[in-house]
Amino acid sequence: MKRIVIAFFVLFIFSYPVFLSAGEGQYGVRLAVSDDGIFLLSIKEISSGIHVRQKSLKGRDAFSFEVQNSDGELVHSGGFADPRLVSALFGSSFLTSKENRNPHIRLESGIAFVRLPESSLGGELQIFARGAGQKTAKGRMLASFGIVPDGQTKAAEFDKETLEDNGPAENRLDIVVLGDGYTLEQQDELTQNAEDFVESFASQQPWSDYRKFFNFHLVHVVSAESGADHPSQDRYVDTALDSTFDYMGLERLLVSDFEKTIEAADTVDGWDYIFVLVNDYTYGGSGTAGYMAVTSLNQYAPEIVVHESGHMVAGLADEYEDPWDGFEPAEDEPNITTDSNPENLKWSVWVGENIPLPTPEAAKYESAIGMFEGARYQAQDIYRPKMNCKMRELGQPFCEVCREALIEALYENISPCDSVGGDIALYPGDEYILQLDLLETAADSISVEWYLDDEILSKRDDKLVVNADELGMGSYVITAHVQDINPMLKREGALLAAGETIVWNVLVQEEGTSDGDETESDMETDAHEDGDLEEIDGDIDSDQAELEASDSGSGDGTGDDGCSTISGLSPFAAFCLLIFGLVAILRRIANCTCKNV
Repeated sequence: MKRIVIAFFVLFIFSYPVFLSAGEGQYGVRLAVSDDGIFLLSIKEISSGIHVRQKSLKGRDAFSFEVQNSDGELVHSGGFADPRLVSALFGSSFLTSKENRNPHIRLESGIAFVRLPESSLGGELQIFARGAGQKTAKGRMLASFGIVPDGQTKAAEFDKETLEDNGPAENRLDIVVLGDGYTLEQQDELTQNAEDFVESFASQQPWSDYRKFFNFHLVHVVSAESGADHPSQDRYVDTALDSTFDYMGLERLLVSDFEKTIEAADTVDGWDYIFVLVNDYTYGGSGTAGYMAVTSLNQYAPEIVVHESGHMVAGLADEYEDPWDGFEPAEDEPNITTDSNPENLKWSVWVGENIPLPTPEAAKYESAIGMFEGARYQAQDIYRPKMNCKMRELGQPFCEVCREALIEALYENISPCDSVGGDIALYPGDEYILQLDLLETAADSISVEWYLDDEILSKRDDKLVVNADELGMGSYVITAHVQDINPMLKREGALLAAGETIVWNVLVQEEGTSDGDETESDMETDAHEDGDLEEIDGDIDSDQAELEASDSGSGDGTGDDGCSTISGLSPFAAFCLLIFGLVAILRRIANCTCKNV
């Protein structure tokens, strides 16, 4: 009987990589948003084998959505920003004129992008408005669509390279960098510019501490001509993403074509955010749709992208006061409040002793966390945490409250540990090593507490040796509580988000307990089965040898994923092989049973 289990296990192991590689797909939904309503543009597959994260709503998400399957069950939800709003901020110490501090442009229409898991297919996508101050509640339904792929094929892919691979996409944020206005001869220059950009982005807190939480990819978008359009100068060039300055009459407002940008980004499976580098040294850039930012190569322009990352990752509010008529406030933005009562201050844990609330803008409070009046396009009756911050003025660091919100948002999408728990069976004399694959932070701030049932065992150690003899017979629960204890985290909610609990169920039992009462007849049957299964094993080995011989052109007999060459089969072929093997095994069992009867 053991040989049957072994034969099935071997067959399954050979076939499993194929089914694994087939993985759950991702589908991109493009929606046109205008004053007339929300309209479906397309639904098409964009990647496979990468899990779609369940993301929480952000303060700047103007719309929420839910996906229900054919049984009416909720399978996915989330939100997205209003794509008609284009950030044109650029308020900074080196750009101080009112024209340069005009915060946003509102377009007549825009294109939103929603990523859905394959399990959504055949279901219904429902889109809701979000009222002011709502964090999780949905307002009135604006539109609903059946989720049926439109049959469009994926756009032609560009060459790509990974600038930094810090771990599996399922537990990292993947940033894709696109170049525009780079000719074929300038692709080496694009690589250098992209590497410089990543260094600039990842050198600022909190990203410098959490660089290993990101993967950075570069897509080599090739343009016919170099640079970008400058309509005010009557200068136009032919570029792949149609990047242009002077958008909506603002010289510094640099945008790329949304649809072309998304299609280029789809070259990288499972991307989370898009940064476009435009091969032009004029100061300019923009942010839109909650996951895309555009910047020129001007020495100051990368600050735009870092500021925009505050909006994209954590839904931070702008903290400057320049008015924006028609803006609808969302009280759940982590770095602003309209509540003037100090007892209700959401960042009170960061306020030091003897700091008056509200806090006057005086030099002695320049480095303090308090309640400073003026933020989010209003001068009165709204408060921010610090006198200055990157969300108020470019060239400044993120304040303590914004840094914490960004780290908390990271942990809403990422676990501090790549490992998972499971079930473990041990026998007397066995030892088993539980090794945690912790994510790396610059401050080495991720700690571990181990528990055996409810008893704490050790702290800040990523490995635990489980000894069956020390435990004794019985069942046990071993728990690892992984926690980021970075001092940049203080609020209870942030610390809760930055923790993960991993559980193993351990069973210690006598070896051979289930086989100890085997009868002579059972052993005779096993002997028949052993003889039959030797034939099966021989058939499997022969088939596997033929498969490897037929694929000898692959060199070492492994595919790109390092699996056996049987993983080169289509999922359907592998499924047929698995079923064939099962039928053969069941026939052998039936024959053995008949012989013994």
